[in-house]
Amino acid sequence: MKHLFHTSFALIALLLIPTLTSCGLINEDLEPCETRVTLTFVDDYNMNRADAFANEVESVAVWAFDQDGKCVWSKTDSGDALTHPGYSIGIDLPDGTYDFIAWCGKEGNSDFSLAASDITSKDDLRLMLEAENARAVLPDADVVSKKDLKTIFHGKLDAVTIKHDPSSPKSIDLRMRLVKDTHTVRVALHNVDGRVMDPKDFAVYITAENSILNFDNEWMKCPVVRYADWNIRPIEAVIPDGNGGSIVTSNTAIQAELTTSRLFREKGATLTIKNLKDDRIVFSLELTHYLTQGRGTAHQNMPEQEFLDRNAEYNLIFFLDNNNNWYLPLGIYVNDWHVVPDQISEF
Repeated sequence: MKHLFHTSFALIALLLIPTLTSCGLINEDLEPCETRVTLTFVDDYNMNRADAFANEVESVAVWAFDQDGKCVWSKTDSGDALTHPGYSIGIDLPDGTYDFIAWCGKEGNSDFSLAASDITSKDDLRLMLEAENARAVLPDADVVSKKDLKTIFHGKLDAVTIKHDPSSPKSIDLRMRLVKDTHTVRVALHNVDGRVMDPKDFAVYITAENSILNFDNEWMKCPVVRYADWNIRPIEAVIPDGNGGSIVTSNTAIQAELTTSRLFREKGATLTIKNLKDDRIVFSLELTHYLTQGRGTAHQNMPEQEFLDRNAEYNLIFFLDNNNNWYLPLGIYVNDWHVVPDQISEF
């Protein structure tokens, strides 16, 4: 199997051992001072607005850059220490103004890699998806990912001023909010006529240009990736009975699970359902548009990109007719929010 990128994110902890000095600052030369600087990570950028850091984040890697863009400090940590309430790391830097960038997530994450092993500039902190080269076999993508990607988080703090004053001891407590950059998308296909559906007859995939995240977590030009379903199975279905009620049936629905890197509303992503039995595209639609329709009335004023970022999981339900075409009268369900037919303008 050929891979597009090679510097494993799992090696970040090892790679940072030399960068503690190669970043350009020998911290041992810093004279003792009374000012204590700490950094706390906050994982509350979710729909519950609750800090889930202790339960979700297993490793942290953070770098500091001076105003010339040079890496001058770095630190990693992982393990049980991160689960303790009030976890923070100490920062040993002299007076100055710094930008901090962090990539955090699951310990031993080999699904993503950094652009360079020796971090000297912010560009070295571009994060790349480890995906299989598929340019020769896929007409709509350069690489393919068919796995449940391990969770990755990004954090940043810009223009932080540190000033040590031994005559006036104090603490500088920095707080860095993390943004989760992986999403699980579950797509359920229900057959309205009650016929048994075979998971082997369908393929579900998402196509997006998001295989590289820039050091500031923003979009940048990169290879197009196809995220294929890594799990597809039959499930129980709740279908209309024709009399205003519903019935529960077995094997008349299937559910596919996919995991993507960060989704960008302005750049979009395409969800495609393919009938493998007759080699036919059932439908293909702009995914991020319909995901943001799931904001409902409670979150209708939330910016679309914020809504995409705060949701780690999306559940979509589509209905198929007896010819396995999209049954438009029943619309789409997005996280329990119903997108009615007159809101659907493309498929």
